[in-house]
Amino acid sequence: MADFMPQTVSPDQAEAMARALFSVAAADGHLHPREAQKIREFFAAMTGSPGNLQAVVTAPPTDGAHLASLLNSAELRLLFLRNALLLAYADGVYSTSESRVIDEFARALGISETETNLLEVQVSEFLLSSYPHPLKPAPP
Repeated sequence: MADFMPQTVSPDQAEAMARALFSVAAADGHLHPREAQKIREFFAAMTGSPGNLQAVVTAPPTDGAHLASLLNSAELRLLFLRNALLLAYADGVYSTSESRVIDEFARALGISETETNLLEVQVSEFLLSSYPHPLKPAPP
């Protein structure tokens, strides 16, 4: 889905988004290896260079106001939110704490609750579309 793919962004925008993604991933109390990998891949795709996760982890957290000041277009704001939602599913569990952090970022970015809910549906449909056929129970 092209809407999940990176666009041209500045290094500051890429770093702020990666730091905000880390906040989403860490919201449930731990950083799962798949979440860490997805943040690295996102940063590398945005900047064209390998992501330094340690720099993201040790940097001060990005708050919604700072992120909103850097993501100056609706397109970039939606790009971030879609990727935050994808990341929340990376460990197999979209937790309530991750949902709260995503909702806080969405509000700061001026994305309505209705639009956020629609994006959640789009992300879950995107993830389910990777299955070639409906899941069936295992035979007895």
